Amino acid sequence: MTNNPLEGIGKGEFAELVEMAFVVFEVGVGEENLRDVEVVFCEELFVAGHQARLAERGSLRPAIITLGVATVLGFWSAYAFSGAGILPHLPFLRPALIAICTIYALRAAALPLMLGRMPDRSPGFLVWSSVIVLGFAVVHGVGIWLNWARLGG
Repeated sequence: MTNNPLEGIGKGEFAELVEMAFVVFEVGVGEENLRDVEVVFCEELFVAGHQARLAERGSLRPAIITLGVATVLGFWSAYAFSGAGILPHLPFLRPALIAICTIYALRAAALPLMLGRMPDRSPGFLVWSSVIVLGFAVVHGVGIWLNWARLGG
């Protein structure tokens, strides 16, 4: 028996679950409000004002930053899936997961400092991204604790 929470769910069934989640969200919000929700969600959570204005002017900087962040998160996800036993054991798994968990926790803890020193950033973006990375830190920490022996040294 593995720790894979998706074990037994076929790709088609998983796609159906994701599609059902989007339909439930659309019905709950109402189709007429969906565009407003998308705009607020994207502006407040993802693009954070300044980067959105740069992108509107045709700057490549937001795309390059996004690509860099996505690449780092992709590697971190591979380590998380390896720690969960879904992917093969990666090198330096335990120290890498500890480092990743610590970075997430430090980023979340930096919220008060960022709110005071980054007045040009959307407070909504800063708060929500801090809540999200705090959740990541907690999940990683619990996973490390539960799988300590299996993660190796």
